[in-house]
Order: sequence, then structure tokens, then C-alpha cells
Amino acid sequence: MEVRDIHMKYRCIWISVMCGLSTYTWINYSLFEPIEISVYTPYVINGIIFLSYLTWDTYKMLTDSRLYRTDLMIHHGIAITVTVSCITTTPLHMSNYMIAELISLLNYPLRNYINLLNYYRTFIIITLRIPLTIWFLRYYSIYYNLPRLKLILSPNHYIWMEFITIFSNVFILYDLFILYKIYKPKKIKQ
Repeated sequence: MEVRDIHMKYRCIWISVMCGLSTYTWINYSLFEPIEISVYTPYVINGIIFLSYLTWDTYKMLTDSRLYRTDLMIHHGIAITVTVSCITTTPLHMSNYMIAELISLLNYPLRNYINLLNYYRTFIIITLRIPLTIWFLRYYSIYYNLPRLKLILSPNHYIWMEFITIFSNVFILYDLFILYKIYKPKKIKQ
């Protein structure tokens, strides 16, 4: 088996665990109730798993040039920054957002069916990732939520909410970059 295939297989295992926990937190916890910040909650555990995955994947890409992708390194750097920033302030929201990693879930099983994999990625971006990001932008934006949240949040929480709002825009740009890579016109050799 090729190195990239083996690495992709392990990536899919990590992602299936994170997406499973993310689905569990969507079903069992409300975003509109007080959130317990404890290492023993599934959403904090999911954040720790996500950080472990990002660290492992980044290390593998840095130590093996066959796995290195600049766009993914940038994505991982931003994701590590956001996750470390949010794990102690908004862990449930962070865990719920990890469902967006479904885009990579079928990379290994569909590796020999590129067209089907591209349709799957497009479907996930259009039906899940972009709507989820827009929903988080709406939910976290201080400008929409300030009157409702004024009495219950500390000033530091407002800073993190604005931080998450800014990085949500970056994730939309990344999704558009993925769509561009999938559907860019092929260069015709003359």
C-alpha cells in the first residue's frame, strides 16, 4: 500500500471518531443552556481528540514530503489556533463544528473513484459546511447577539466570539478554494 493511502486511511479513522462525537453532542446538548467545561464531557474530549489529530497530521506532513500540502498546513494552523482558543470557552460549539470534517470522511474509501469523491465533497460543502459556517457566524456575531448576551458573558468571551466570527470567514474561503480545485478548468496542452 502506498504511503499516502495508509495515511489517508488513518485520517479517515480519526475523522470518523470526531464526527461521531460531534453528532452525539448535536443530539444531546443544547447550545442555549449553560455549558459545563470539564475534561469529562464528550465535547471537551472531542476537542482534545481534534487537537491530537491535527498535531499527528501536521507532524506526518512535515516529516514526509509525499504527504505535504500547503493548503492543508494553513488550514491545520488556523484550526489549531481556533481550537486551543475555544476549548476552555466554547467547547460544545467547537465540537459541533467538527461535523464539518465529514468532507474528508470518505477520502480513503472513494480514493479510486475521484468523480464520486468530488461530488461527495461538493455536496458536503454546499449542504453542510457553508450553511453551518453561516449559522455560526450568525450565532456568534457580537453585533447580532449583544443585546441578548450583554448580561451573561464576560468581556473575554466577547473577544473569543469575535475571533471565531473572523475565522469562520476564513473557513468559507477555504471551502471555496476546495471547490475551485475540484472544478477548475483543465489546461489544454497545445
